[in-house]
Amino acid sequence: MAQALEKVIEAHPALTTKFVFNNDGEIVQEYHPELCEKLTVEKMTEKEFQAIKDSLVKPFRIINSRLYRLRVFETEEAGYAFFDVHHTVFDGTSFQVIFADIIKAYYDMELDRDYYYMMLNDREAAMKTDRYLEDKKYFEELYDGEFSTRPQVDFEVRENTLAQLSVGLSKNEEAMQAVEEKYKVTRNAFFSLVSMMSVAIYNKKDDIKISWTYNGRDDLSKMNTIGLLLNDLPVAVHFKKDQMIKDLYADVQKQLSEGIAHNSYPYTTLGKSAVDDDMLCFLYQEDIRDAGGEMDDLNIDTIDVRQNTPAAENILDVQILDGKSGLELVLDYAASRYKRESMERFSNIFVAVTEVLLSLCDEENATVKKALKKILSKVNERSFFILWMK
Repeated sequence: MAQALEKVIEAHPALTTKFVFNNDGEIVQEYHPELCEKLTVEKMTEKEFQAIKDSLVKPFRIINSRLYRLRVFETEEAGYAFFDVHHTVFDGTSFQVIFADIIKAYYDMELDRDYYYMMLNDREAAMKTDRYLEDKKYFEELYDGEFSTRPQVDFEVRENTLAQLSVGLSKNEEAMQAVEEKYKVTRNAFFSLVSMMSVAIYNKKDDIKISWTYNGRDDLSKMNTIGLLLNDLPVAVHFKKDQMIKDLYADVQKQLSEGIAHNSYPYTTLGKSAVDDDMLCFLYQEDIRDAGGEMDDLNIDTIDVRQNTPAAENILDVQILDGKSGLELVLDYAASRYKRESMERFSNIFVAVTEVLLSLCDEENATVKKALKKILSKVNERSFFILWMK
């Protein structure tokens, strides 16, 4: 296993990347294959391992340092491979890639090529093209104006201590597939709409804009690439009571597709205003805890280890994890901005919106007004209905 892990690290240049200052004082990425060191299996008792496992995760020094840690332990009960990696060189899709490659390497199979640095070069080159300017214009014209971009915060302080709330969603796979097939909408688009409608109800606002996360791998040859390649793209809805739900599906799906087509311009990275920095960020993904796939054949389990003093990346990230155990709503939020009960209220609205939209699948002419009536009967948000429907 140690040899397989060495082979995987060697195959993915993002993992042996350093961030350094160049002669102009700019931070750049450099490939340093010598960072891949030979792994030594550390032998200890099971009791000793359990005593140290929750202290393994530590902060990284970002500049001029290796951005992953990999250790292999052997006890009288099991073998353990500990992997810790900084988010600047790793995203959710990277988990799927690395798990699949560990299996291939374990069985001494050839690993697919990783195009990380080629993709970075292509992105830099795109910024000097006419397409980049056209993509910039597309986002500025479509998403200009005043929007409500996240649930109203409880506090205005700027600390970023991370808190998390997880809620199981009843996974009616048959109903989900029925909506996808009938309205030609992806699961990503469905839950993007759910997120925006939930913010609308929570804030009592009509015009909603959030960001959604695209994995940044735009063709099959790049699906084996490890790195932080994701791109946050905007999606917005102007809710009206007489809108058809089917039209909302079509609108959101179109925005997601066109966002990918125009993604050479990093909309949320460059940002147009301070409010963009605080947008709710939505992510739909397969549960990375299920990403092992063939690992079941090797009798391998994944276990979480404690993160010490984690920080919130954004004010609010909304994730839908779609895995073997069903759908799970995960809210990662800044505890300094939201009360726990506020996030519980938002999650209750989110669950109600999901259930109602699925239940309206067969009603092709269902309107926003009809959906709201059903949603608001499930949650205590009557004041919004009265205000909005005047």
